[in-house]
Amino acid sequence: MMIGMCLTLLGLIRVVEGVKSVSSMGDELLAINAIGFLASSILSYYAVKETDGARKRKKGRAGDILFSASLCLLAVICGILAFDLL
Repeated sequence: MMIGMCLTLLGLIRVVEGVKSVSSMGDELLAINAIGFLASSILSYYAVKETDGARKRKKGRAGDILFSASLCLLAVICGILAFDLL
């Protein structure tokens, strides 16, 4: 769902660029953010499938940290886009 949100924001940036000049930095940040969410979901999936308890916790924790970082980055990107649109 978060990857879909990033792609939606990318589409909105393209629409708004025609109306108002929006920095392309948002494009790159959203692409990085989508990759972060994708990597987070892959790590979480492998954590669920892991049988070794220590490796399961390690992968799960890495997925949680990556998801939280991507979520924070998404909030920063939304702030940047809102500031650019004003």
